[in-house]
Amino acid sequence: MYSLSLLGGVAVEGPSGPVSGHASQRRQLALLALLATAGKAGRSRDKLQALLWPESVTESARHSLADAVYRLRKALGEDCLLGEGDTFRLNPEVIRTDIDAFETHLDQEDLEQAVELYRGPFLDGFHLRASKEFEDWRDAEARRLGHRFEEALEELAETAEAAGEFRKAAGFCERLSGRDPFNTRFCMSWMNALAASGDAGNAVQLGEEHVRLLREELGAEAPSELIALLERVRTGEHIVTRQGGPGEIRKGEVGFPFESEGKRPRPVPSQLFVGRESELAQLNRFLDRALDGEGWVAFITGEAGTGKTALATEFCRRAAEVHPDLVVASGNGNAHTGSGDPYLPFREVLSLLTGDVEHRYAGGSISRDHAVRLWNLLPVSVGALLEVGPDLIDTFLNRGRLHARVSAFARHAPDRSSGLTPFQKEAGGPPGLREQQALFLQFVQTLQAVARAHPILLVLDDLQWADSGSMDLLFQLGRQLRGS
Repeated sequence: MYSLSLLGGVAVEGPSGPVSGHASQRRQLALLALLATAGKAGRSRDKLQALLWPESVTESARHSLADAVYRLRKALGEDCLLGEGDTFRLNPEVIRTDIDAFETHLDQEDLEQAVELYRGPFLDGFHLRASKEFEDWRDAEARRLGHRFEEALEELAETAEAAGEFRKAAGFCERLSGRDPFNTRFCMSWMNALAASGDAGNAVQLGEEHVRLLREELGAEAPSELIALLERVRTGEHIVTRQGGPGEIRKGEVGFPFESEGKRPRPVPSQLFVGRESELAQLNRFLDRALDGEGWVAFITGEAGTGKTALATEFCRRAAEVHPDLVVASGNGNAHTGSGDPYLPFREVLSLLTGDVEHRYAGGSISRDHAVRLWNLLPVSVGALLEVGPDLIDTFLNRGRLHARVSAFARHAPDRSSGLTPFQKEAGGPPGLREQQALFLQFVQTLQAVARAHPILLVLDDLQWADSGSMDLLFQLGRQLRGS
């Protein structure tokens, strides 16, 4: 039996110790890594050739792959790789991998054992510089596995805090911060756990160091939530809460009801993202102005396939990490329905702002933290609808589904649901026709009311497919944003 380690570097060990020779050469190790992450499905010859020998003509790449397979079989045994038709896969009876063990423990909810296996980023320090395609694949896979590792640590920290094991929780939070020192949410988690364990001094020191790190390395000021937490810990007013993420303290948050029956959501897909720092900096300047009370509309333009959606996604991810109170809601145009689906991007935005997160969270399209922020916004957004946007219900929103979300929220947080009692499952009468401009005004006023309680970042993607009504609403929204 051979052991293939890919987390924290790459190594192959056999019964007699580390394997050298042909099996330890870069192309062969890269081939093993590609097959290790493919599992039982394996990878096709064409895919392997495209990732390992992208510059070679087909016949040359085919010969190179055959040679690499031959060398591995000679070094590790004829049965180490199984060829089935046009596909290769590792033989688990010959080669055991830490990747398979890590993900198996995660899927079986054995999180502590899983995080012990994670010794570092996937293929850390390993490069195949002759193939940009392989390098891109490696980076994307490292992000995916790293994200699963972070999710496991967050869940372990939550469980430890709930059990009153604050020092244990602090250990998990320390590993989270070690992965991303600039992540304010991770820092606050660690501070909370330290303070709850009685170590307020180190909690304060940690927070102050994070403030300096943001200022000196990123040129950014620390979020107000971090400054407030620092002050509470200094003055002894710290209170442990366990909502939204490990150690986050957010006034008025409630539990998250979509994690019952032991089901884990599908992980949020990781996307490779490199460069674009100047564009991100410009978007951050727009966001800073909006957070100072000056609403802003920014357009990301470019040809198809130039990474517009990836840029917006990465910007939202980083913004949410730096600003724990920020709420992100997105809507998309649809190429198939186009103008036949009126206001689709804005209907999706309003659905998210009113807590329509269960299926997106379960499907892995939004993270747990993202879903929690939107869910906890429900009483604010529904209250705003009842006050200034009643006609948006039954036009932009499905009343029955909204009533179901309100009822679910009330069951979990009756103390925060008193303002939602006027909302009825059935409309009081037939919906009257409303002028488009009147609906637009209600939509704008609803967003403004919500934004007074929580800063909002709206992202509208694929607007080339949006209907004319959506574009008119965007125009009206842009005109009204200043001061929001």
